[in-house]
Order: sequence, then C-alpha cells, then structure tokens
Amino acid sequence: MTEDEAYRRLWTFLVEVDAESVVLGQTRQALEDVVFHHQRAPRPEGPYAQLTPLGSRDTGEGHALCYEAVTIGGEERIVERRTEGVAYGWRIDVYATEAGDYARAFRAALLSARAQLHFLPFVVTEVAEITQSTDRQQENWEARANFSVTLSGSRTQRTLIDVIERGHIAIAGVRGGGSVIQDSIEYAKD
Repeated sequence: MTEDEAYRRLWTFLVEVDAESVVLGQTRQALEDVVFHHQRAPRPEGPYAQLTPLGSRDTGEGHALCYEAVTIGGEERIVERRTEGVAYGWRIDVYATEAGDYARAFRAALLSARAQLHFLPFVVTEVAEITQSTDRQQENWEARANFSVTLSGSRTQRTLIDVIERGHIAIAGVRGGGSVIQDSIEYAKD
C-alpha cells in the first residue's frame, strides 16, 4: 500500500465522521472541508480540518522475500519481490470555534471497530491524545485541536535481478549412524 492510498482512506473516513457528528449532535455544524497540508488554495471559510503527513517508517515486521519469473520483451526474467511492514503517520489539525469537539469525534471514530474495518488492509496502530490551544487569526481568536494517527500495513517492492547462469553446490552431512555424506550439484541455465 502507498501513502496516497492511506491518505485517501483517512480523508474519506474523516469526511464521513464529520457529517455523522452533526447528525449525532457531537458538533454543531459540518466542517467546510478537510484539506491536505500545504495545498495551493486559499484557507477555507469557516471551520475546517487539515491533514499533515508525518512520513513513513519501516516497522521491522512482516518481512518476506520471494522470487517470480516475468516475461519482459519476450525474455523470461527473474524478479525479487520484497514485502515489508510500513507505518504512515498523519497529524490531524482542526481549526474551528469548538475544535476539541471535532477532534474528539475523529479520535473516538479512529479508535472504534469501524475504523479497523474501514482501513483494511491498513490497521490503525496509534492514536495520540488531543492537544488544544487558541491562536489569533485575522484579528479573531480561533480554537485549535490536533492529534496524530498512524496507519500500518505492508508495501511491496519489485526489482529485476540477474540470474546466475552456472553454479556448483557442495553438500556435506552426517547420517544417523555417524557416516559422512558428501555430494555436489552442478546447475546451468538453458
């Protein structure tokens, strides 16, 4: 999975939760938008949330190495396929009069069983505590709330590798009775 796929799933989830929060009475009005940090557009009028990517990291879990044959230009080639665990971090900032209400609705939803199903094949692995503050924007005080979330999954890298065309493998071992076995195998690509 890619960071873009994680972003799209997170964005969709937050938009859905925001609309439901108004219906459930957790927030008074829906956010104007959920925007990507550093987008080239004016700031939304009214309350909004912003997603900031915090980067990715290798989790050190789920490493797997496989090989497969593929045909490229009519020739069979070997591809090394490496799968590794990855975690994508995001900070969710809410800019609104009652920013904490929106942040609490998002955080609760991200901790729910619903989130575990929504993000498959990603898994919500970390949801931080909410931090709240206020800031003066264009002569008005504005509440802010933020927290971070981590989505974990796996990513696969494929690399063409050269195939060794000839080789020799020596085998040595000991049988149950103590006798030594020695053999060798010669191989060559057709």
